[in-house]
Amino acid sequence: MRKTLSTLSLAALLASGNALADQATLTALQNAGIQMSQAVQDQVLAASATDEAAIEAAIKAVVQGLGSDTAAIANAVKAAVAANPSLAAKIAAAAASVAPAAAKESITTAAVDAAVEAGVMTQEQAESTITASVNEATTTQQTGGEGGGDTQNVEGDTTPGEGGSSSGSNSPA
Repeated sequence: MRKTLSTLSLAALLASGNALADQATLTALQNAGIQMSQAVQDQVLAASATDEAAIEAAIKAVVQGLGSDTAAIANAVKAAVAANPSLAAKIAAAAASVAPAAAKESITTAAVDAAVEAGVMTQEQAESTITASVNEATTTQQTGGEGGGDTQNVEGDTTPGEGGSSSGSNSPA
């Protein structure tokens, strides 16, 4: 009987870990003053802390709800990264794909600051990793993704597409 109770207690504790992590993300967003509809709040809660795609979708929903409010977007990114520091680059990229105008400065800075404060990356690591993810997300978003259309690199040059996909810089490194 004790073994069964111990097993059930352990199972309940493990199951509550995801619920607590999801609640932590929602609480962090709410504490940052982020306004969300009930549907978006439910989506944040439903996103398992171990399901990166669900967290990315939830972040996109939060950012979409904020429109063009760059300060609120930055606060949301910082709060989400603080609650999920190991997903800093993915959270920043998800936000940047929805709000590319806020990406270069606000989103990147917020995600870098939160990741460094959480101690999961050094300043240099955070800047490198998160900037690369944000650049990739905004380049893909600006060009319409893969295909044979025109592509735009990070510097803003436009080159005619010849099929396939292209991103990044056309100049030698």
